[in-house]
Amino acid sequence: MYDPPDFVGDMYVLQYPLRPTYRPYGDQGFLERVDLKHKSRRLRFVYKLQKNDNYDDDSEDRLQRHVLNSVVVANPACSYAVGVVHQGKMTITPLRAVNQLRPDFAHIDQQKQKKQAQAAAVASGKEPPNLATDDPGSGGERVDKDDVDLSMTAQAVEVQFGTQPGGPASGEIQAADEPWTQLDSYTRSSAEARDIYEKHLIWPAAAAAEAEAEGCDVTHPSLQQIHLDGDREAFLGTMCGQRPPREHAHKTVQRDGLSAFVLSRMPVERQVEAVVRHFGVLSTKQLRKRLPPHTLRRYATDESLHAVLRQCAVLVAGNWILKSELAGFTEGEACARDMLLCLFNKKDGVLHHKEFEKWHSVFAPSTQRASRDEMVRGFAEPGDRGETLRLRAPPDLDLIQRYPEDVKANHRWWDEHRTSIVQRMTVVRAERGASSSASFAASVAKRHSMRLMEDVREALAMSAMTIQDLRRHIQKKHPTVAIRENDLHSALQESEESGSSGVVHVRDMLMLDLTGNEANDKYRKMLVQIFSCRDTLLKSDIHDEYERVYGEKCPLSEYVQRGLLREIAERADDSYVLKSSFQGF
Repeated sequence: MYDPPDFVGDMYVLQYPLRPTYRPYGDQGFLERVDLKHKSRRLRFVYKLQKNDNYDDDSEDRLQRHVLNSVVVANPACSYAVGVVHQGKMTITPLRAVNQLRPDFAHIDQQKQKKQAQAAAVASGKEPPNLATDDPGSGGERVDKDDVDLSMTAQAVEVQFGTQPGGPASGEIQAADEPWTQLDSYTRSSAEARDIYEKHLIWPAAAAAEAEAEGCDVTHPSLQQIHLDGDREAFLGTMCGQRPPREHAHKTVQRDGLSAFVLSRMPVERQVEAVVRHFGVLSTKQLRKRLPPHTLRRYATDESLHAVLRQCAVLVAGNWILKSELAGFTEGEACARDMLLCLFNKKDGVLHHKEFEKWHSVFAPSTQRASRDEMVRGFAEPGDRGETLRLRAPPDLDLIQRYPEDVKANHRWWDEHRTSIVQRMTVVRAERGASSSASFAASVAKRHSMRLMEDVREALAMSAMTIQDLRRHIQKKHPTVAIRENDLHSALQESEESGSSGVVHVRDMLMLDLTGNEANDKYRKMLVQIFSCRDTLLKSDIHDEYERVYGEKCPLSEYVQRGLLREIAERADDSYVLKSSFQGF
């Protein structure tokens, strides 16, 4: 069993109203448009009625469209997925929602109100008002193009599960004033639908079946099987609706912005660094819970994941902590932080108060107290009764027991590193003397810039932005701290000079340079080159430019190409326009 690794769309199951088999939905007209409310997970289908079968003088007074509105059916006890079986292997795609479609009869109420208003006007001797409805059959909601807001405006959504006093035990979803967003629709026989089915939904199962038939080992990271829980009691409890409540479900919800989608838009090295930086102290098991699925397939063993971790973190008492240089501490501050980590590793993650005060006194001449307090807050906390200082996470006994040789090697490395710390500290004191307020301010500003760059990369993982949009996005995340454009410019300039920005400029917009997917990055690099000198282009122009640059046709599906294009451009009819220039169209 596999899941589609590159498919990032939303899958819906539609339940149409019951109709006779000889006249199913679709024969009364053709699908004119599909609208979506993303937050509330609602869909709306507008069918234009067929009028070519016979002549009707009064056709203009009758319904012109048939509208189906959806109601979300929620089951909090379990989740659903769609499975595609191919040669004994299955690819599963999780569902976002199950939608029941129902005809919209709001236009009948409108016509009734119209007649009542006209009758009242005639009775009072006044001229009957012109109360024409927007569009017969539109369900009381206009579906003209001018009424559709193509921007996905996020609104507050409240989801409540459980049995309601006057209703069924289904999810009650309230979305206030969320606009309908028009979607592009394709029939099941279109090339687009076949492209998604073959290249996204069924590809893992088909490729694995082919490799098994040829007797080859499956080495592609996306073809690793899903290992399911074999607990029969848990399976029966879930299927029968008697699943025990999840007491800590609220703790597992990720609300810190570092979602699997955001991480999947970064190279593996940046993914690991972002997670370690976010938690401060992290075990290998915790890291696996946060990394995207395709990263875990590529780095299936702990040894391969440890190799990536050692590039950005050090091992302390079985846990991983960000290196001092990457945390923004240099020279004397880096020596002080490394020495403290060395002590924690030697004492199994717990320091007594006397040992901690001794460390403070040793590095007081060369570092500021505020800097030392800041580095301590990053990975340690007071212990019981305030007599000890301990790491924010207990020692990872699982790693210590499974890899004893690596732990011994790590202890030897810390012993050697401690000697180098003493030597470096001697040189720093001889060259710079006591710490000054100017050096402290520069160090604080550097760490602030590094934190800003993490927020910048996280924001750009969603979409390309101008510097103004980027500032507003980050300001919403940190409402108590003033975020200025000058600070963003300085942070970008410093990271570009050090070669660690990971951001490219496209005219007046910013976007990530690499995502870790080689095929996608080639396409994105080509888009950056084109939009650097053009505001608008056609899809054919993109294909021609790709073949000219790389000497081959683009191997990406149309679905993936549109997703990469929407990162930097908006669609205007048959053209794609750079987002910063789209307002003029």
